[in-house]
Amino acid sequence: MTRVLIISNHRMFGSGLESLLDDEPGLEVVGQEKDLEQAIDRMDDHEPDVVIFDSTGPTHECLPAVQEILKTRPGVKVIGLTLYDRIFYVFQALPWSGKQVEDLIEMIKDEQA
Repeated sequence: MTRVLIISNHRMFGSGLESLLDDEPGLEVVGQEKDLEQAIDRMDDHEPDVVIFDSTGPTHECLPAVQEILKTRPGVKVIGLTLYDRIFYVFQALPWSGKQVEDLIEMIKDEQA
């Protein structure tokens, strides 16, 4: 079972994403947080395999927090979603272009990213 933590300061977006992922076999949403800093503080509580965050602002503003997650949790996959350019930022790999929920599911389950 892949444990997923959702980080979004947009409650409706986070809840919608959780609802979509809950229907996917093999995925378990272990929590939602409002921001990256709060998520880092609670990482031990959630123990995620994948962290998905809504990067609606400039991506470079999120990088320090993402780098902290990757440094302290090297096995965790970090995926940044943006609604503006349809790109999934996978911080251990090259960006993926995504247009539908299935693209995100594939990215979460892909072991090579």
